[in-house]
Amino acid sequence: MMDAEKKATSKRLEAKEWVEGDPDAARYMLGLREDTPDEIVVMVAEEEAAAFSLEQEIVFAHERVQFHRDRWNDPEKAPAQVGGGASAPNHRILIAKPFNEWLEGAATRPRARRVFGDCFFEGEFCIFFGETNTGKTICAVQIAQAVASGRDALSGFATEVGPMKVLYYDFELSDRQSYGRYSDDSGHLFSFHRNFIRAEVSRDFEFEGEWADALSEDIEALIVEHKPGAVFIDNLTAIRDDTEKSRGALPLMRRLNTLKRRYDLSMMGLAHTPKRDASRPLSRNDLAGSRNILNLCDSCFAIGESHRDPGTRYLKQIKVRETDFSLDTENVAFLSLDKQGSFLGFNLIGYGSELEHLRARSSAETSELDADILALRESEPNLSNREMGRQLNTNHVKVGRVLKRAAERAEDEAREGGTSGTELVQSGTGSTGVPVFHPSIYSGNGTLRESGTVEQVFQGVPPSENGVVTENNFPWTEKHGGLV
Repeated sequence: MMDAEKKATSKRLEAKEWVEGDPDAARYMLGLREDTPDEIVVMVAEEEAAAFSLEQEIVFAHERVQFHRDRWNDPEKAPAQVGGGASAPNHRILIAKPFNEWLEGAATRPRARRVFGDCFFEGEFCIFFGETNTGKTICAVQIAQAVASGRDALSGFATEVGPMKVLYYDFELSDRQSYGRYSDDSGHLFSFHRNFIRAEVSRDFEFEGEWADALSEDIEALIVEHKPGAVFIDNLTAIRDDTEKSRGALPLMRRLNTLKRRYDLSMMGLAHTPKRDASRPLSRNDLAGSRNILNLCDSCFAIGESHRDPGTRYLKQIKVRETDFSLDTENVAFLSLDKQGSFLGFNLIGYGSELEHLRARSSAETSELDADILALRESEPNLSNREMGRQLNTNHVKVGRVLKRAAERAEDEAREGGTSGTELVQSGTGSTGVPVFHPSIYSGNGTLRESGTVEQVFQGVPPSENGVVTENNFPWTEKHGGLV
């Protein structure tokens, strides 16, 4: 029992550190109310840890008894070692070993296979999101059917896994609504593969207690019962409705990731997007909920609606780990929604730029974006056009055009005053040869001010009698964010 006491003491210390590090998550995991005092949370966590250690010791004792029984009755069936040896169950969260051993182990395992093209790989927790009525569920069911049957969901989107059992948790549609999608006018039903298992909330279920806990337990129970290779959850907010905040999103994502690892699953979770600006490309900012949802998933892709052709949808990758981006702003996959016989699904039309299918901006919106681009370049001159586009939810081509137009305008204004921006830079640094086009260095009539340091001009300070732009004072452009 001394060994068990040591383990219990160690577990108590770990529990205390865990509670102090994330008390809200601890309250949730321990089933305590949000207003439970910290000292009570610590006490409960310590007792839980102690009980867990004692329970573990009992399990080891039973295994040792079984080991000796097997060795006496049938030596060939006895395990090599039990109780503290290699065959003892592992209850630790972390595993540590030399980096080279990790790489050597990974080299012996096959590469992850594609579940849905480059968007979703085997063993991943993938997030698939989009606005209401864009066809998320239709697309997800189509992918699930492909995995169940071992066939490609779409042309160009390889499904390398399967046939395998798929468990689809449908919290969106009733069976009658699904019937409307997967039957023809004569009432003939589409025949889904026998590996495709669908689950929905029972009409007879009498809810008591914490919904998220009860539902999570049922989700795991069905996984244990049906032993699927892939799981689809449509959608995540059905499990927890407070995913907008970290204290709701973190426990949900941790729980689902635990199920993924415990049962060796490929998992897809569907999510919504809040009301968004349809004139801007889809981005990570359009995923509804806490940023922790995106942080804790392995991959993410989205479905958008074309404003040039309302019947067209497109797919775009948002986060990848197994491969490089193949579907980005310049190259999205366009889809048409068709009903072939009794199956409602998407067909690939082709590939192209997302920008061509966004809502056209009004002149006021365009002016505002142009001003934002110039302001960002002024404040952070070292950012690349691509990074600026990401921050402003546009693309690097648009950023480049705005900056080029601004440079050309500045150059024209400088020429009208008799001095080009290029000449100014060359006289100031003797090397860069790039035109200065920050409008603050021009006078009210559009001509370049003849004297005064750039520092003085920017601050509106009247130039001194002999103040000129020289090698010594010109570096203001980098120091203060000037555009060069």
